[in-house]
Amino acid sequence: MPNIINQNKKWGIILAIALMLTLGGFGIASAAEFPSGEVIPAGETIDDDVFIYGENVVVDGNVNGVLFATGSTVTINGAVSGDALIAGETIIVTESAIIDGNLFIVGADVTLNGNVSGSLFVGSSDLEIGPSANVGRNAYFGGFNLTAKEGSTIGRDLYVGGYQAVLSGIVERDLSFGGAAIELNGRVGR
Repeated sequence: MPNIINQNKKWGIILAIALMLTLGGFGIASAAEFPSGEVIPAGETIDDDVFIYGENVVVDGNVNGVLFATGSTVTINGAVSGDALIAGETIIVTESAIIDGNLFIVGADVTLNGNVSGSLFVGSSDLEIGPSANVGRNAYFGGFNLTAKEGSTIGRDLYVGGYQAVLSGIVERDLSFGGAAIELNGRVGR
């Protein structure tokens, strides 16, 4: 168990350093918050970029900045006014979650049910875009299996590089697929 925690810490630090090097030239952040513990409780608002990690990370509160979260399980229930960068084994973005920016995810099992105003970038074994999920711009997926449930919406284009996809939701514009099998039950705009 300590090896998993140490691996998560290492990946969290590597991800944070890579993002700081990538975004550092733009001068977008001068400070950040490192909350103690694994939870940002409901009713709490952090007006800064946030780095949070642990075995079971839960964001119930609000982040007015960029969220960096890593853990074995990461659950987002609150609102993020900025981009969110999440890494973990199991990642859940619930119906109550609002990401007012882009969402970047690396994980094994990913479930998205919330709202993302920007684009979605996911590298995972399995991605489920739930019936209440709404992606405002484009969605990019690389992995094994993508399932978009009926009721889900992607506001622009969907790009898939994976083994299989079952698409029952709405893609407002274009679909680009590279893989072995696709089942289209939903609607593609053009």
